[in-house]
Amino acid sequence: LRDDVASLIHSLPQQRQLILLLADNSYQTLVRYLSCLASHHPVIVVASNLPSETIQQLVETYQPNLIFRPNQVEPENNPSLIHQLADELAVMLTTSGSTGQAKLVRLSLKNITANASSICRYLQMESSHLAMTALPFAYSYGLSVINSHLLCGATIRLTNATPMEKDFWQILKSEPITQLTGVPYSYQMYDQFRCRRQSFLHLKILTPAGGTLAPERVALYADWAKENDVRFYVMYGQTEATARMTYLPPQYLEKHPDSIGIPI
Repeated sequence: LRDDVASLIHSLPQQRQLILLLADNSYQTLVRYLSCLASHHPVIVVASNLPSETIQQLVETYQPNLIFRPNQVEPENNPSLIHQLADELAVMLTTSGSTGQAKLVRLSLKNITANASSICRYLQMESSHLAMTALPFAYSYGLSVINSHLLCGATIRLTNATPMEKDFWQILKSEPITQLTGVPYSYQMYDQFRCRRQSFLHLKILTPAGGTLAPERVALYADWAKENDVRFYVMYGQTEATARMTYLPPQYLEKHPDSIGIPI
């Protein structure tokens, strides 16, 4: 991964430029994202499957110098524009409420790193851990899972499969996945596919965020996690703080299933 990132950096402009990355859960996207961070090119990360008119609106609004598309090896180039870019600017993301409005949250590398480091600490993450990409790369929560695992030297199983697809469950059952993430809708799907009736031998950490998980569902998963020796952390976050700002330690789940927990 480091070699591939270094190789791509050599093909990027030396002058700092604004880059638009149309992202999916692929290795290509990961290399492009890390190359932008490492070479200090501010990168707008959006889902590659957004409607074409939404992507066009972003292009017209922000006029990126380079556009990385999943189906193109070389980026589209618009080098004539010179942007005034803040020194600390690293990543820009849409929030769930602004995807169609061309509004972006601005993040610094210091912000991203501090948040990922906090997550590693409170989830007690180790280099032996393995997470699958159960959420989109361009979604702040999905991206923070990637950032935190890379920071602690852990492994990421990249997949575009969703809980609605057979491949998702095949990965979870056949590979040593240690961390499973999800938003409230994900947990509805997990229930629909009878997740709590199954045993996943390698699973160590279960985390919901991205919205309020109903207290009764928190209680159900807390019981299941306790029976299966899984640490279940309810979390709250905002894109402005790279997705995770508070967490509820597992020992408080029974008494406070409706709480967002303590600040990281």
